[in-house]
Amino acid sequence: MPRITRIQAFQVDLPLHEGSYKWSGGKSVEVFDSTIVRVETDEGVTGHGEVCPLGPFYLPAYAGGVRSGLAELGPHLIGAEATHLDVLHRQMERKLKGHPYVKTGIDIACWESWARSADGPGLRPFLGPLRRRLRAYRAISQEDPDTMASRVAGFRAEGYRRFQLKVGGDPDVDIERIRAVAAEMEPGERLVADANTGWVQHEAARVVSAVQDVDVYIEQPCLSYEECLAIRRRISHPFVLDESIDGMDVLMRGHADGAMDVGQHQDQQVRWSDPRPAGPGPVCQAGDRDDDRGQLGRGHHDRRDRPPGPQHADRTAVHRHRLQQLRHGEHRRGSSTAQGRPPGRLDRTGPGRRSASRRAGANRY
Repeated sequence: MPRITRIQAFQVDLPLHEGSYKWSGGKSVEVFDSTIVRVETDEGVTGHGEVCPLGPFYLPAYAGGVRSGLAELGPHLIGAEATHLDVLHRQMERKLKGHPYVKTGIDIACWESWARSADGPGLRPFLGPLRRRLRAYRAISQEDPDTMASRVAGFRAEGYRRFQLKVGGDPDVDIERIRAVAAEMEPGERLVADANTGWVQHEAARVVSAVQDVDVYIEQPCLSYEECLAIRRRISHPFVLDESIDGMDVLMRGHADGAMDVGQHQDQQVRWSDPRPAGPGPVCQAGDRDDDRGQLGRGHHDRRDRPPGPQHADRTAVHRHRLQQLRHGEHRRGSSTAQGRPPGRLDRTGPGRRSASRRAGANRY
């Protein structure tokens, strides 16, 4: 099996075409700080991953922490088998407790290494179906109702038919936002109102009551699972949970409670637990699968059909009987990685931070 010989981390700035991206609670970003991870092996096989947190305030992850974590973790992984991911995950957890966002870039890069290795399936089974069936959502940044509604035509001209409306602010304004954008929808298009935990329960109740006649998905209205469940039980809209689904236990509870029509979950065990031999499923967006089963994942890959790789065989039996009941797509995980060179030695080179339009500097571990 290929063993890791070097890990490089490249920092890239990704400026936003619209200038800024705004959502609930006054959160906004102007530039996405992305870390590209490159994992090299002794068999000449190379894989890449990416970590791009949505600022330092949305989830417990921030871009600077990715690279700092990789500097800490990377030297311990030199010599590890790149395609034996169960073992690699345990080793990463022993050397750096928690901080999963730091580790996901390595995970993604090693999956690519496996696909490219002598024992892997190659990239075509992964990329072919994805290119044919991808239907991406276009987020509409939080602004005044008329401005948000005016964005739809331009995004439609770019080919989008799925729109995610950023709400979670003043309930009265959010009601106007939902109605204004919904009025711009055409047949076959879908609208999601994503509050990103921005409402308290009574505010969410007001909004969903006021738009009960609107064809819209409601996503993560409140911070806690319990608040969201209370809202879910009083409405007929399709319901999406995201931020509160942060572990296998909550995922299974949500399924048992009927708390969501769509769930988004970042646990690696869920994503790779159903090893059917075909290529990966599509990036699912609220019923965008060919059989239109009502799944949703904002740009996240539904990989239930992807080959799991040899290192996941025993894990599969544990969750398969439960996961077959669930019909939700995978979530895009951030990525991270770093390392290379002999264990215990850190060699950082390169200019560091660069614009996306220029070659990014690399940190080698």
